Amino acid sequence: DQVDFLFVPRMVSFYKGEYNCPKILGLPDLVRNLFGIQPERLVDGEVNMRDTGIRGWRKGFLELGKTWERSERKILRALERAEKAHLFYRRELKKGLLPENFIDQKLPFPPQEKKVLLLGHTYLTGDSYINMGIVQKINALGYGVITQDMVDEGKMRKYLRLVRKPSFWTISNEIVGTALLYLKEKDPAVKGYIHLVSFECGPDSLVGELIERWIKREEKTIPYLRLEIDEHTGEAGLVTRLEAFVDMMEWRQNHHESNLSASFTS
Repeated sequence: DQVDFLFVPRMVSFYKGEYNCPKILGLPDLVRNLFGIQPERLVDGEVNMRDTGIRGWRKGFLELGKTWERSERKILRALERAEKAHLFYRRELKKGLLPENFIDQKLPFPPQEKKVLLLGHTYLTGDSYINMGIVQKINALGYGVITQDMVDEGKMRKYLRLVRKPSFWTISNEIVGTALLYLKEKDPAVKGYIHLVSFECGPDSLVGELIERWIKREEKTIPYLRLEIDEHTGEAGLVTRLEAFVDMMEWRQNHHESNLSASFTS
């Protein structure tokens, strides 16, 4: 009762030939049914760039804006301000900040010399409630975190082209492209990969397999941990797996071993 409308657009696609995650596509329906919101109070117009690129972006938001405003000029000015705010947000993420530093105004974690590449859907890597504070736990073990939101999008897309047939799911492509970027560019600060996976996500299982194959193909010995998260995942078990993974990374760094298993799944 504290707001007149809820703005939950249906973000179908951000790239030509690709789709967003089904969980994002269905978000307006989930919100409507979960909270019993009247249809007229939920603004859920479609934004789809799959076929028309940036024109689909503008067209979608113009239609959404007409919910409140008739003047296209005013709608486009508002969209321009929103795009500037979004670009600022993306630039800050590339500096190493996390979504929660903006949304919840949490202080950033102290920088660490050694890094872990944390891969996964943003609703897993960027939500400390769902991932049980995994970034904080990794930081407490002496490692900083890099997510795919922190990498240059152009470079990530460049390395994605190495895949013969990329997925038509945008986030899956971002995960694979980021993994390949760090495999090829050999950042010495990155000591291991952690892939957060939603238990019921089909594309995630394929993405994990693809990353492991590329690690073996490149003859890399970088440690890789696949962590499945669902409603039954316990925090104690998560801590145990992270500690074991960090122990493995430390052993490999200290002994320069390349004959130890480079990946395992939990």
